[in-house]
Amino acid sequence: MKFRLLCIMLVLLMLLTACNGNPVAETTGNDETENTTDGITSEGGDETTADDGIVRLYLPRPYIDIEFNSERGFVKDRMNNVSCMLADTSRGNVVKGDVSFGGKTYETDMLRITSAGGALRLTYKNISDMYDLYEILMGGFTLEAFLVNHTVTNADSKEQCMIASTQSGGYNFTTIQGQYAASVHTDGAYHAAKLPGAYDTENLTHLLNVYDPSAGTVSLYVNGELVASSPAPGLLGLATGDCYKTIVIGGDIGNNDALQFLCSDFTLTDFKLYRTPLSESQAELAFLRASSELTGEPLEGEILESNSEFLAEEVLFQSYFDSFAMNVYQPRTPLVNPPTVLYPASADVAGLKDAQRRPATVIFDAALENGVLIAKTAKGETIGTMHDAVKSLSKRAIPAFRFSNKTVGDALVAFINGNNIADCFLISADGALLQSCADATFSARPLLDCTALTEIDAEQIFLDTAKRGVKTILLPASILTPEGVTALRAHSVNVVAVLKGTGVGEIHNAVHTAVSGLVTEDYEAVFDYYESLDKRTLGITPLVVAHRGDPESHPDNLLRSLISAAQSGAISIEFDVWLTKDNHLVLNHDSKTTSYNESLTCTESTRAELEALTYTGKHAQAGDKIAFLDEVFAVFSKQYTDKVLTIEVKDARQVTIDRIIALAKEYGVTDQIVLIGMNHLISNYTYSKYGLGCNMNQSYLVKPDNPERSVMLGAMESTILHSACFTTHANEDATFMKLFYHRLIKYSTWTSTTYAATMQNYLCGAVEYTSNYPHAVDDFYRYLKTEYDASTGKVTVLAVTYAGKTVDITSKVSLVVLDGAGEFANGVLTGSGTFAFRVKCTVEIPGSGESGATNEIYYLYAPCVTR
Repeated sequence: MKFRLLCIMLVLLMLLTACNGNPVAETTGNDETENTTDGITSEGGDETTADDGIVRLYLPRPYIDIEFNSERGFVKDRMNNVSCMLADTSRGNVVKGDVSFGGKTYETDMLRITSAGGALRLTYKNISDMYDLYEILMGGFTLEAFLVNHTVTNADSKEQCMIASTQSGGYNFTTIQGQYAASVHTDGAYHAAKLPGAYDTENLTHLLNVYDPSAGTVSLYVNGELVASSPAPGLLGLATGDCYKTIVIGGDIGNNDALQFLCSDFTLTDFKLYRTPLSESQAELAFLRASSELTGEPLEGEILESNSEFLAEEVLFQSYFDSFAMNVYQPRTPLVNPPTVLYPASADVAGLKDAQRRPATVIFDAALENGVLIAKTAKGETIGTMHDAVKSLSKRAIPAFRFSNKTVGDALVAFINGNNIADCFLISADGALLQSCADATFSARPLLDCTALTEIDAEQIFLDTAKRGVKTILLPASILTPEGVTALRAHSVNVVAVLKGTGVGEIHNAVHTAVSGLVTEDYEAVFDYYESLDKRTLGITPLVVAHRGDPESHPDNLLRSLISAAQSGAISIEFDVWLTKDNHLVLNHDSKTTSYNESLTCTESTRAELEALTYTGKHAQAGDKIAFLDEVFAVFSKQYTDKVLTIEVKDARQVTIDRIIALAKEYGVTDQIVLIGMNHLISNYTYSKYGLGCNMNQSYLVKPDNPERSVMLGAMESTILHSACFTTHANEDATFMKLFYHRLIKYSTWTSTTYAATMQNYLCGAVEYTSNYPHAVDDFYRYLKTEYDASTGKVTVLAVTYAGKTVDITSKVSLVVLDGAGEFANGVLTGSGTFAFRVKCTVEIPGSGESGATNEIYYLYAPCVTR
């Protein structure tokens, strides 16, 4: 054992010394990290050497550290972060007794469970909701346990939880078919790393469950050695209800708060939870410390506990949550959802953190010089190391990293993961390279540089971006049109306009094509424009998603309801799909046909049985029959081809998705469909196997009572799932929307079930919402167009309604002078400068005021005219 520890120490010393050419633990000259007491330098890294020559190795401070004391009869958490309660002391209690380890017997304090029901329950103290626990665990964690399950299980046995944090979520130590396993719940499923072979039912075994979200893995260490690792991609899942606050030792807990899957013969001498994934060397140290504490054998050198839950002193952020820029500048403007501003970094970028007006995102061009990642300007000027460049932003702006080759991309991945950066962008014109690098990080948001395009083919761009997991693209401002941007937005593709100059006309025109962001070297000019507007303006008019077709006038999910919605101002039509017993896809909201003359289970019925049903629900007409997806595709492949079909996969089986995609290919509508669902597995499977668009329509992490954390969790969840962000209409929040908008992720609410709610959603600034009233906005103006005759000065302003009708509104518009001087009368513009035209609109919201309606006024702008 002593020789083994000495070897470990020597290897660690060499590894740490090799890092960047200097020992990680070296703190001399660093005022931020130096902390010495009696000649011992602490917490610079894994290892330090004191004046006495003794090598001291550090482990992070645990967040939970359970102590058993048989003499005083208690079990407690040394860190005071959880309370401890024994379920039944007659079946499980703290005792002093003999345990076997390494062929010897030792007397120690322990938790001894002698029959089912003797579990120990740990309850987090310092968390008020799920957000708090996500902040603790989101960056990865390690469970440490010194235990023995005395019950013999075999390959035919069911799973038994030894240490668990709820069913349908969390993290566990279990026995699976005679093997120890470490598992974690991500992306809607458990992922387990299993011990090869049977476990020891007599001797204590030291186990570590290491969850590393950056690597997307869960690993099992046994007695200090890595024995198994399993992919665990995506977002950590916690159980619903209140039981996520609980860890059970000796069993599990269900969503009904009842203990279950209980151990009947179980011993535990040590349990810890760390807020960081331990490295292989740290895993070995944890085992050596635990075994030394049990056996009393001295170690050569010392293993000490850090004063911090994290060790690395040069890491930019100690957790993913910590990386989020919550002090992003919000422009002062009456423009609703002003495009967020991205700024190509200049050499003096460090000064931005003190600027009152500043861009939301700063773009660094990445380069490698002598193995060091360097931040450069777009012109190739060196700013400094990427570490110092990001640090200089002080979380007052979001970093974006632009790169063009794999070597730099790999270095960026290591930099982002190594510094726990979740709130950032990756930018590249190489789609495959961008995809591989973005997917190798936890939640860096990919921006595909499409500035080489000369025109917008929305359907092709959608297919190209979907297969790369991209939701936002950069396009030159010169090719943007309201029609093209709207079509991309309908496919959940956000557009960032790259401005060529700094003229107010170019800024104005880009804004009013409904882009989500602007790349500009002159962000001050953009903010000047924003502040020049004097009336509340919808720069981005909302997209309307027709919920189950047109349920206020037609039966939901029936074909005639979908066709009615296609004739409305809705850009997308949502409906629900199940796979029948004989492999057909049927439209129905619930698993059973609740609005028909007979209640059948969709997945257990044949097409013929379902077709024989008669619809008897709301808005029923003679001949109404249940609809099938092939019938829908037959219509929409020939008519209404500008509408996006949003298919909610209620039957969340892979075979259902396979059949939807096969049918879409058969009818040639793959560029017209977007899948949504309540299960992360739907998004992951659709993306990984087919490279097609898929969104989640349940962002349960977003709640109005905590908008800042909602931004963090919503951004990470949406990025990991390559999805837009959806919340219920009730959870819509203005603060959240303002902060979230800068992350360039589409935000959508569902469902407006009344006309008043539909109107409120239209005005509140949501860029997309789902409604039962798709025809409510048919006559509203979606955008304006201008026709200008330079020879006569004649200007015609046209409004395009949601329903697609073009209306001449020249007589209704007013002139706005962006620069210069001029007048507009009788349709003729005089003077010189840059001019815009706007129209005032009124929206009635029923339900308030003496007349029973409240009039809300907003303005729409037409593209500018320069003369």
